[in-house]
Amino acid sequence: MELSRGHIEDEEPEKASLRELREETKLSGEILKTGESFKLETEDGLFRVYPFLVLVRDEPELNEEHIEKEWIEPSELEQFDTVDGLKTDLKKLDVEF
Repeated sequence: MELSRGHIEDEEPEKASLRELREETKLSGEILKTGESFKLETEDGLFRVYPFLVLVRDEPELNEEHIEKEWIEPSELEQFDTVDGLKTDLKKLDVEF
């Protein structure tokens, strides 16, 4: 497999999400549910997003890309700057608000 723009070409989305979770936070997880993928256009380009509900059991470790962490309840989501449509996507994964 070749690296292409920050991802491994032909890598399955499930495998990629768990790899990214591990690389970014040192967490391992188990995918509990998969949502419907969708396109997201931002100022950085057009992306395909694959939503997964993942169970993790440990605390994340921060790296040089992150300065703080916080676990939040779904009801607190409105207080944060997130991608458009995140709340809708979480509802599709049966996350209750």
